[in-house]
Amino acid sequence: MKAYDLMETRGNAYGIGSSASQPQKRGHFSAYNCGMTMGMGNRFPVFMNPKAKRSLIQELLDAKPFQ
Repeated sequence: MKAYDLMETRGNAYGIGSSASQPQKRGHFSAYNCGMTMGMGNRFPVFMNPKAKRSLIQELLDAKPFQ
């Protein structure tokens, strides 16, 4: 619940509502990728970094409920 509450409060502060502007494959919520990925035809690992939400994602990753 602490992780959920943190996502809810910090997401609202960053202007992310409780539902996505466009439906996602798995529901109506916002989703941002971060970290490394390999696939979809890439020959090398790719670092996923949504620049518009970088500070929010880092803040959540640094929070104790996510560690």
